[in-house]
Amino acid sequence: MVEIERDWSELGDQWARQDLQSAFRDALGPASRNGMAFRWGVAAATGMSCEDELQLLSLYASGAKVPKKLRQVEMVPFLRQWQERLSSSEAMSIVDAAISIVVASALPRLQRDLNRDELTEVGETLVALHEDSIALANASDPLRLLLGAELGWVLHCLHHGSFVGTALESRFGKQAAEVISQWCEVGADSIAQAIQGGQHVRLILASLVRCKKLGLLRGVTKSVKTQWKEVGSEIARWVLALSGHRGQAGFSAADPTMLRDDLETDGLLDQAVKFDRETLANAKISAVAKAPKGAGLSWEVSLPDSMLHDPAGKLCSMMSGWNVRRGKMHIDYHDQQVEFQLFNGKQAMLSGALAVELHVAGVECQPVGPWEEVCQYSDDDVHYLEIEQDWSGNAVLQRQFVLIREDRCVLFSDAVISKEQAEQQGASGGLEEASRSEVCAELGKIQYRCRVPLADGAEAVFDAEVREAVLSTGRRKAMCLPLASPEWRVGPCDVDLTVSNDQHLVVRGSGEHRLYVPLWFDFSQRRFSRKRTWRQLTVADQLRILKRSEAVGYRIQMGSEQWMIYRSLIGGQNTRTVLGKHLIADFYCARFDSGDGNYEELITVDDHAD
Repeated sequence: MVEIERDWSELGDQWARQDLQSAFRDALGPASRNGMAFRWGVAAATGMSCEDELQLLSLYASGAKVPKKLRQVEMVPFLRQWQERLSSSEAMSIVDAAISIVVASALPRLQRDLNRDELTEVGETLVALHEDSIALANASDPLRLLLGAELGWVLHCLHHGSFVGTALESRFGKQAAEVISQWCEVGADSIAQAIQGGQHVRLILASLVRCKKLGLLRGVTKSVKTQWKEVGSEIARWVLALSGHRGQAGFSAADPTMLRDDLETDGLLDQAVKFDRETLANAKISAVAKAPKGAGLSWEVSLPDSMLHDPAGKLCSMMSGWNVRRGKMHIDYHDQQVEFQLFNGKQAMLSGALAVELHVAGVECQPVGPWEEVCQYSDDDVHYLEIEQDWSGNAVLQRQFVLIREDRCVLFSDAVISKEQAEQQGASGGLEEASRSEVCAELGKIQYRCRVPLADGAEAVFDAEVREAVLSTGRRKAMCLPLASPEWRVGPCDVDLTVSNDQHLVVRGSGEHRLYVPLWFDFSQRRFSRKRTWRQLTVADQLRILKRSEAVGYRIQMGSEQWMIYRSLIGGQNTRTVLGKHLIADFYCARFDSGDGNYEELITVDDHAD
């Protein structure tokens, strides 16, 4: 039980005399319009429209006029449910933390709807939330920002609130300044936790913005203000990279109509730009599909890098370019199942968790560790990310995401190898292939199945004669080629691609010792009408043809355009040959000109380099 140290009714009288509502409204400026500053990011985090009660609270908090449809809303049941969630949940949710800030900010007006006991109970709940957040050991925890810094500052204003942003004379103000200083000082860790999962990044950016507007930064050092801007700029870049057509948010089920507060003039996306106008202004315009057609070089060079990856936050965004019309993909690998979104222009084609079933030697395997980054690379031609995860049965699942930017092609692939081999792949020099094979434990018979979820409104249409699939939303949007499958539907095959009744692409593969299962997506509609084919290539090593459990190669042809892919599944220092190309590499991807036999290298991943 929290000891009550203050008379909330007396404080309420003080709020009315000092017109604290107007002070909040004036501090927020245009962002206070219709209370939107207190709703930023909520719909993106919950995947739903804001409840009437939360809309009413946000209007109270910003001193805005309440429309007739909200005047009959009962706040006491909503507040009881909020308090019950806080008391029954083992871990505070970021959404409930954000709601708590709105409740605190709304108290100067909300007190009219509450009796003395109810006001006291709500007020003491808010104080307890703030005090508990101060005790959190992790300085970079987003809850410390929301409840320790922002909520602490609102409580300071409620206790000493002649003006929002007064000197730090209360313990709440001092604690809030200390917390935001600590949170900004560990900026890299704070960013990683803010973006993890992608759903809450807008909520956290909104809190950073309000902390400044309400005056908290006036009481911190100049170096903390600089750190606040650096952290805010990076989180803002993530917010924009994860944004799409009409302001849609990555990894959120919210419809764009639910996200209007974020996209409005002076809304959250406009606030994001203010952290770094020179870099982010055009990025915001491009991300929400409002970039001018035929924008020139000066426009392109003003944009940030088109690949964002945070290994600590385990989040990646790859874009052909910031113009949303060119497509992009988002990868969240902080949990045991990777969340994946693949867009063709404004519309998602694939969206959801990549669910894998794996059997080795007839025994079902399970993940036994987190996903970890193996390799990342980005340049003007390609974005590349490789991650891996340990499984039971001595197996490791390695996953590649490759975006060929100009060609608008994507490679998604899984490889299953042994743990010993995964550990040795990173070693440099020394072992010849024969001796390396002897120390690598062999896996038995591998049976693999991966479900790749189609996005809402997308469907997969399969050809009756060949194993390709067309991804469609009423019109063709992408071609999907299962490269490890024979092109023609003749006879059995070790790898197959189908679609389930619940709208998932289902990839099945089987093999001995090691397995590689790639999918190739082509999003360039100008190539859809061209003749196309793909082939598995022969890979040789010193006149010996390698098994598919050792190395694989593929050729993809769409009209006159061709690409070649090579993937080694067991290491060695010998030069290998595929399609006339001599390689010592773990992975290789190139454009191929059949006329002169030349290769235009896109990416080479060499695990044997020093």
